[in-house]
Amino acid sequence: MRQYFQFADKYKNWGRWGQDDEVGTLNFVKPEHIVAAARLVRKGKVFSLAIPLDEKGPQVTRAGSRRFNPIHTMLKTGTDHGVPESAEPPVVWGTDDMITMPLQAATQWDGFGHIIFRGRMYNGRPGSMVTGQGALKNGIEKLSERVIGRGVLLDIPRHRGVPWVGQGDVIDAHELDACAAKRGVKVGEGDFLLVRTGNIAMYRSRGGWGDFVTAPRPGIGLSVIPWLYDKRVASVACDNFGVEVDPGELTEMPKAAVHCIALAHMGMLFGEIFDLEKLADDCAQDGVYEFLFVAPPMPVTGGVGSPVNPYAAKGWEEPMRAAKAAVLVKPTVLEMRSFPVPEVSSGDAILRLEACGMCGTDYSLYYGDTKPFPDATGQPGYPFIPGHEPVGIIEEIGAEASSRWGVQAGDRVAIGANGAIGLTSISKAPSLLGGYAEYMYVAPTSRVFPVSKSVPVESAATYNALPERRGERGS
Repeated sequence: MRQYFQFADKYKNWGRWGQDDEVGTLNFVKPEHIVAAARLVRKGKVFSLAIPLDEKGPQVTRAGSRRFNPIHTMLKTGTDHGVPESAEPPVVWGTDDMITMPLQAATQWDGFGHIIFRGRMYNGRPGSMVTGQGALKNGIEKLSERVIGRGVLLDIPRHRGVPWVGQGDVIDAHELDACAAKRGVKVGEGDFLLVRTGNIAMYRSRGGWGDFVTAPRPGIGLSVIPWLYDKRVASVACDNFGVEVDPGELTEMPKAAVHCIALAHMGMLFGEIFDLEKLADDCAQDGVYEFLFVAPPMPVTGGVGSPVNPYAAKGWEEPMRAAKAAVLVKPTVLEMRSFPVPEVSSGDAILRLEACGMCGTDYSLYYGDTKPFPDATGQPGYPFIPGHEPVGIIEEIGAEASSRWGVQAGDRVAIGANGAIGLTSISKAPSLLGGYAEYMYVAPTSRVFPVSKSVPVESAATYNALPERRGERGS
C-alpha cells in the first residue's frame, strides 16, 4: 500500500489555487477555452448523454450502498379536480409531480465530497466536514457555473475494432494517446474528456441493465492519472458505472484507487453512466471528435454528487465546412476520413484541390521507407494526409494573404512543396495539411504559384518536376 500512497501524493492539487478553492481542476477552464468551444457549434446538433430517470435504471441492492433507482410520484394529476369527463372541465388546472432518488443513481457527477481518502477530501479538508447536513466545504453547488467547455470523445471500442471493451479490461494512457492520434484530435488544458468503453452498449445488447453496477467493468487505470495531471484535463466521464477499471490493477491498493487520487487529491469531477452511443455514432460518421460540452450539476447545497443531463453540441457541417481526405494510418494503409475545414484568417487561405502530383517521396512514404514528421511525442506522425504537390482553386483567402501572394479567390494555384505539406500528423491543427483531400489549408508561410487555367490540370500537377528557386513566384 505504501507504493500506492507515494504515487498518489505526486498528484495533489491541494493549495494550487489557494486554500479556499473548491472547484479543483475546473480552474483549468479559462474564458478563452469556452469561447473556442462555442465556435465548434455552427448548426446546433445536440446530443443528450443522460439515461432516463425512472425505476428501470441500473441500481440494484448491493453491499455498502444505499442507492436505489429514481421513484417518480405524481402530487397532482389531471383528474384530481374531481370533475367527471362528461362534465365541463375547469378552465385551468395544473399538475405537479416529485422525484425521490439518490443524487448518484443515474447519469451523474461525483463531487469532491464523495471520496474521503485517508481522512481527507479535496484541498486537505477533513472528512468530518461531510455531515448530516451535507458537505460543509466542497459542496457540488460550487461547480454549478463551471462545467462548460470543449469536450473530446475517445471511442476505445472503435479504436480496438470491437463492439465494446471487455469486462475488467484496463484502458491505459498509451491507448488514450493512440486513440486520440488516430482520430486526429488532441486532449489538452481545460478539456472535458469522455471515454467510451461500450459498457452501456453491451448491456443494451443483452436486453437490460442486469449486473451493470456489480460486475467487473472496463475503465481507465492508474497510468491515466499522470496523463490527466500533465495535460491539465478539467474532468473525465465514462459510459460505465465507475469510470475506473474494476477490479483494480494492484492487490496492494484501496478500493476505487483512481477515484481517491482524482477526486480527493486532484479535485477532478468524475462523470458516471454517461450514455455516449449516439454521440459516438455521429463522431464516427463525420470524423469530428470535439464539441461544446455543457453539463452543470444541480446546485444542491452541500451535495456530494448530482444527477446531470449533459449536452454535447456539434454541427459544423454547413456548406464547404467538411472535407474528405485520404489518411495514411500506417504504411500501406489508407483510410477515407472527414475533417472540419478551418476558418480563414487574414494571412491564410483554403485551396479546393483539383489534382495532386506524385513523386518518389510519395511512394517511399506509402511503403514506410520515409517517415512523416514526428508528432508531439517524438514518434513518426501517423496518421497523416499525404500529398505535397497540390494544384487547385483558391476557395477562400484572407486580405493579407491575397496581397502577399498576388492571387484571389477563384484563381488556380500550385503550392510549393515544403516541410509541412503531406508530412504532418492530423493531430496538429488544422488537420488538412496534405494534397490527397477535397480541401487543403494554405498556411501563411506557404509558397503560392499562379497556374493558368488554360493548362490541363494533369499537366499542372507535374509542376514539382520543373526547376524553381525557393521564394520565387512562378506562373
